[in-house]
Amino acid sequence: MNCFSSDWLFTPAQSEAIVDALAANGKDISFCNIDSSYGHDAFLLENETLGAFIRCFLAATSHPECVKVGDACCPKPTRRLGRHEQAHRARVDYQLVESLIEPDATVLDVGCGDGELLARLRQDKRIDGRGIELEQDLVLGCVCKRLSIIQYDIERGLGSYADKSFDYAILSQTLQTTRRPDRALAELLRIAHHGFVSFPNFAHWKPRLQLLFYGRAPVTRTLPYQWYDTPNVHSLSIRDFHIFAREQGIRIVRHFYLNKRGRVRFWPNLRAGYGVFVLERAPLS
Repeated sequence: MNCFSSDWLFTPAQSEAIVDALAANGKDISFCNIDSSYGHDAFLLENETLGAFIRCFLAATSHPECVKVGDACCPKPTRRLGRHEQAHRARVDYQLVESLIEPDATVLDVGCGDGELLARLRQDKRIDGRGIELEQDLVLGCVCKRLSIIQYDIERGLGSYADKSFDYAILSQTLQTTRRPDRALAELLRIAHHGFVSFPNFAHWKPRLQLLFYGRAPVTRTLPYQWYDTPNVHSLSIRDFHIFAREQGIRIVRHFYLNKRGRVRFWPNLRAGYGVFVLERAPLS
């Protein structure tokens, strides 16, 4: 399902209400609010973008075993990723998260990117997966992979999903980009029995040294952005998250600390580039 951001006759709000109702009833749906300034005539003038979504949907539906992102049905991204950002997109926590999810589970991936993790889980674990993503190009990539993907801003909450609608909800390297992480996590643990959260560790020794010796905002493999174009709103460490979880009544079921060489066993707040946590809401006492 598609709509256009400037359509005044069939408004995005009306389309989103339909999407919310379908999602609330567990229906398999994909949705993108295509950015356009052409008003109600956008469906005639945005033929390239709309055509790409239709081509990807038809190709994925007709020949799902042959469709991959990068095939002819997918246009090239409008924004070329830099070297550091490409490394960032290859999320090091995917393999770990995949190993912890049970087969045939229901999964919601919030901030799913191009859908790589959901596609892997569907193939290897036969999961019933849904995705939420904000960037239009990445939504298109998910459609090409025949994923159920909704373009949505998590800052607005996840009210269309009932309590415990999913076995797992995933927030992979997205927590630090939200304005209210406490609300995002509360919603995550409301709609799922278990939540997976991963984030870059801002207390890693490399950014510490860069800030100490150069006096500038750090740029590293795990923090690949300049200060002026970073999507990160909050700078948190592994230790910060442990304290936060305790204060918010969140139970950490399992935790893992990673760097480019694998698992980190000691001094994780200093040596780990990423933290990965399996969470659940602590029972009321």
